[in-house]
Amino acid sequence: MLFRSLLKSKNIKNEDIQNYINQTLSTSDRNYTQISKQGQELLNNEEFKNKMNEVCDFLGIKPEWLIKMMKKESGLNPSAMNSIHCGGLVGFCPDKARGDEKLLNGKTYYISELVKSPLLQLDAIKDMLINYRGKINSYEDLYLFNFWPAALGKSGDYVIGNNSIPPELVSKQNAGIARAAGKTPGEPITVDDFKIYANK
Repeated sequence: MLFRSLLKSKNIKNEDIQNYINQTLSTSDRNYTQISKQGQELLNNEEFKNKMNEVCDFLGIKPEWLIKMMKKESGLNPSAMNSIHCGGLVGFCPDKARGDEKLLNGKTYYISELVKSPLLQLDAIKDMLINYRGKINSYEDLYLFNFWPAALGKSGDYVIGNNSIPPELVSKQNAGIARAAGKTPGEPITVDDFKIYANK
């Protein structure tokens, strides 16, 4: 009761608390069930839609695949940022932990700039996927590539992880994926596990 009174005295509402929680949770730990307000604005923005369609046509992927992945990853919120500094519509992660730079197709992008510009994010998506044109044949392929490029084209039992980021750590850092597959965070996750999560 004392805590509630304190919140009221500061004019802090329940929705303010929920918004704060939503902004600070890692995107990999939650499923977005609704499109964000910013996302709805994007889907109604002709410039964004036209550019997205052009990028998807160039890459040979369906716009609905990209939209579904962006909804899952960020709620279609271009300024979304998770706890490990991955940000934007598809969760661009810096090349170095807690860094800001992301090298894609020989071009340097900055996470801090990407989250301010949905159109720049489409350029980054194009550069991220340009060398995989024709190799992405489904929404699951697209999302799997975005999450762990080395897993693209691998069998369902392929364990996600490597020497630098062991499978157990991948699972702990992406607890939502492990749980979606009925596993305990820390238990290695496979390509099939990720596809279960992608379609939840």
